[in-house]
Amino acid sequence: MNLINTLGTASNPITGKAFKESLIQCLAELVNKDERYLDEDGGHRIHIKFANGRMAVVEVRSEDEEFEEEPFLVHDSTYQSLRKNWTSVSASIVFGIAFAFNFKNAKGHLVRLVLYKSQSYPGDDFVDGIVAQLHAALEFDAITDINEKMESGFKRLERLIKGRKEC
Repeated sequence: MNLINTLGTASNPITGKAFKESLIQCLAELVNKDERYLDEDGGHRIHIKFANGRMAVVEVRSEDEEFEEEPFLVHDSTYQSLRKNWTSVSASIVFGIAFAFNFKNAKGHLVRLVLYKSQSYPGDDFVDGIVAQLHAALEFDAITDINEKMESGFKRLERLIKGRKEC
């Protein structure tokens, strides 16, 4: 019996390991709207439970479709990269990073899929604190970089102005 046939629903999520091992089969069934992945709301998605206890979902999503709870970042990737770096993917899900990638359906059309965290978790407050610190550090670095570039630009402008006055 193929376990994939009974897994992937919200009440019976597939494990991260089983999903990785049958990634191409699962994605092919998903993009071709296999009935086993039809969710309660009529959408097709695969529910995944990682070894760390986190729940995620992979589903068809257009680029402009909004999330209920915005991820920290949507990283464009390929399904091959996700499979190759699966341990990093599962760790990234914890920090609210989603992964967008394309997969061909039976008609040969590319379908955009997104893998993202689907449920809150008891440790989310801890993770949110880390993400907030990371965001603040990135913002500080960006502001510092902008200030340095502006200062450098002003100095060049001053040199140009002085050069014109001397002519």
